[in-house]
Amino acid sequence: MLEIKKQALGLYRTNCYILIQGERSIIIDPGFSPEKIEAMFDGTKPLAILLTHAHLDHVNAVKALHQKYRLPIYMSKKDDAILKLTTSVPEGYHRDFEVEYFDLQEGTLQIENFCFEIIATPGHTEGSLCIRYENHLFTGDTLFRGTIGRTDIFSSNPEKMQKSLEKIKGLNPNYIVYPGHSVNTTLKEEFLTNPYLKK
Repeated sequence: MLEIKKQALGLYRTNCYILIQGERSIIIDPGFSPEKIEAMFDGTKPLAILLTHAHLDHVNAVKALHQKYRLPIYMSKKDDAILKLTTSVPEGYHRDFEVEYFDLQEGTLQIENFCFEIIATPGHTEGSLCIRYENHLFTGDTLFRGTIGRTDIFSSNPEKMQKSLEKIKGLNPNYIVYPGHSVNTTLKEEFLTNPYLKK
């Protein structure tokens, strides 16, 4: 049986998710506090880190977890430019990635018993992805309850976001949405109430 653990970490309260199946687990968007993320493993063996996009508040704990567990990391190479930015960031938010990662592209990703559908959803960033496992959809900063991610920052694109939202409109409304910030929702609820997704 699948168990999903969630914790909002860091100044931006970025959601980190741990998917647990039996004695194995997958990490999605480890933003901060690697020690808190480790506590979420609940005795399971972590297999990999999946990233919805490259913004610092979603990746800042990657290096520490990789160094300790030697985990493979998956993220779209289209977000590589974000990792090279040298603009200032809020106090305590440091560029601490500097590890090799696999290019995560649209399609199927199999990691042991975990089978993911990767959905390319550029707009918030060029390499933004949604990650589906069974009826669970991890949307990063593409889709939130009642709204969507910003499209006025580096690597964002409002036209591409609109196309990504059209793609999301074609998904199963019964999917449970696990966003990068704030509370969970469902696609059904968003189709009815989200001004960006109303059919």
